[in-house]
Amino acid sequence: MNILWLRPTKPENISVGRERISEQLERRGHNVHIQDSSGLDAFHAIKEAMTSDYDVTIGTVRMGLYVGFLSSKILNRPFIADVTDPIEQIDDLPKPLYDLLYEYEYFVLTCADEKLYVYQSSYEEAKQRGINGKKVKNGVQFDRFNSPDPGVVESARSELEAAGVDLDTPIAMYIGGLTPAYHIREILDAAVMVDDVEFVFVGSGELRDPVTNAASENQNIHFLGSYEYELIPGFLACADIGLCLVDAEQPLKILEYGAAELPVLACYGELQQRFTNDEVIFVDPDELQSAILSILEDPEVYQSYAHQLADRAENADWKQIATEYEQALKRAIE
Repeated sequence: MNILWLRPTKPENISVGRERISEQLERRGHNVHIQDSSGLDAFHAIKEAMTSDYDVTIGTVRMGLYVGFLSSKILNRPFIADVTDPIEQIDDLPKPLYDLLYEYEYFVLTCADEKLYVYQSSYEEAKQRGINGKKVKNGVQFDRFNSPDPGVVESARSELEAAGVDLDTPIAMYIGGLTPAYHIREILDAAVMVDDVEFVFVGSGELRDPVTNAASENQNIHFLGSYEYELIPGFLACADIGLCLVDAEQPLKILEYGAAELPVLACYGELQQRFTNDEVIFVDPDELQSAILSILEDPEVYQSYAHQLADRAENADWKQIATEYEQALKRAIE
């Protein structure tokens, strides 16, 4: 089938689960067109939805959901709601606007042909409102990260060396969007205090300038910019610690770090609903410095966290998750 997938606009080269799922669907013979839909991209998304021939539309929250539903109703096209983040993620908006979007989003979920929820909280709230749906997970290409191609590792090593990273020194690595939600500034503060660890940032986003400035002023902070997804397993193969300081139930990078068998430092909060204290090292962002020093002092103990998380990651396969999306697609067009 021909599938239009409207998603939020993401920084260049940021790995997202929707791309991984679409890859699996295309291997099964489906044609998937992923279209960014945030900000000015919403106009392109509307044009694509209204002028091209698709069998079904998937809309990922927030703008993908809003734009996708409206266009699907106009065209009488089956619509699948893909809820990857809870509505509370935007509760910093002015209250009247937030309340309007809150009610509109649940109206869309009521009307959608199929509903898929990544977050347990979204799934439970929808159930309380009498809205059915399917709970799905994030996944990881385990083998790609657990046993990366030697050529990919060598390419990553070359990029790190060219950026001035000392590969003989412990490396704490952050991969992903450079946004306040991931406590990037707190990571930078810790990096200044722990100068016997190399801190490497791979990604892009609104805090690019503070990271760039910190890298220019501190020899142990390195900003490499963004890279194609294929090179990310190579970077993680060179790292010793993975950083994921976001209050979220299941950020994608946790499983990628886990598949690479890295001990992961993460925030207290929603992540504790899915991962245990034996799999992830939970810290307060302001205590990141002491947590890193603890790992350096007793790496064998903390490696046990990495092994436990790797076991979890091995059982989170995108193929299985794509099957759940394919089943929803087939139900929607029946």
